[in-house]
Amino acid sequence: MESFERPATAVGYLVVEAQTADGALPVQGAQVTVTSTPGEGNVRITVETDQSGRTERLVLPTVSRNLNQTASNPQKYLTYLVTVTADGYYPFVARAVPIFVGVTTLQSAILIGNAAFNSDTVFPEGNLSVDDSASQGTPLGE
Repeated sequence: MESFERPATAVGYLVVEAQTADGALPVQGAQVTVTSTPGEGNVRITVETDQSGRTERLVLPTVSRNLNQTASNPQKYLTYLVTVTADGYYPFVARAVPIFVGVTTLQSAILIGNAAFNSDTVFPEGNLSVDDSASQGTPLGE
């Protein structure tokens, strides 16, 4: 696949919203990193979420909607990689987040807690074993 860099001739906007509990609670102080997709520029921005779990509105380069779609310019937007990290949560990654001219994209990031800051209790390392000697209990309805 041929590598090319498309000219960023306009701007679009991005707001990232970090939440937990299936979107019910905001995550304040989450670190949000936005980087250009390879071949689409050289942008790297890092910000933190506020008390509402949102970033400020980020201004990002994108492709002008006036450019014609061609083999060397197949889409009328640029894409970005969005990574959200916060203490006590698994990282969230969104790939190919599109940014359109003059449009504010809202990227939701639902963060999953990592079991009281110890991921080994959720996804233990090594092999799991089952204790077959434990009592089987009584099936329901009997």
